[in-house]
Amino acid sequence: MIVTTRKGVVIAEGLAENIGIGDRLDVIEFEQFVATNLHELGRFEAEQRRIKVGELIARYNEIVDEFETDPSLQIEISSGKAS
Repeated sequence: MIVTTRKGVVIAEGLAENIGIGDRLDVIEFEQFVATNLHELGRFEAEQRRIKVGELIARYNEIVDEFETDPSLQIEISSGKAS
């Protein structure tokens, strides 16, 4: 299995076909891979999916806080509610 960018999917599939392993290899776009896993982790329930997305973003922000010098790389989520 290869998880890659949209452009990488086309390239990887072409290379796999060229060497004769196209039928033995799954190539998945990164965004689709993450979305599918979030649905599964959330047990295919909308509220659980929102919780898992929140957990993913919280973990991402922890990593940015620990290893990056630019805090603007963190993700901020607004409540979406009008005040």
